[in-house]
Amino acid sequence: MDQKNFEEIYAAYKAAGEQQAMQDAQSRGSSGAAPQAQMTGLGGESATGQGIGAAAAELSTSPVTRLMAAPSTSLGREMTAGKEQIVAVRKNEDGDLIAFKTNTGRELDYVTALEDAKAGRLAHVDVFHKYGRDILRSEPDGIKENNLDNLPPF
Repeated sequence: MDQKNFEEIYAAYKAAGEQQAMQDAQSRGSSGAAPQAQMTGLGGESATGQGIGAAAAELSTSPVTRLMAAPSTSLGREMTAGKEQIVAVRKNEDGDLIAFKTNTGRELDYVTALEDAKAGRLAHVDVFHKYGRDILRSEPDGIKENNLDNLPPF
């Protein structure tokens, strides 16, 4: 996949997240309460509110909004057997991470990397919800050299 495709996928994902954040802000303004986000624990238990999961599912059935509707998980320090590790990154001109390369050589766009992380197929990364969308980050371990932003480019 080339740089342009990675950038287009990330831009669509970011725009959908910004739209969701605006809708969430409007909901808070009219009801006075913050909408709840959908969360899933490591054991698969789920608690659903009216947040990103339900709203994104209603917006569209595109892959980007389907991903936004999927529950976020924190992968923690699980065993890494059978899991790929991110070894290199690609950034856009703004410095945003838009693609990832794994130790097996796979090149993942941002949305695919989020899906793989949520499914537990990527080691040493967390997915959290911020800015109206899910964000991929390395596990906080105090080592700056292995942060996603500090990995070499590909």
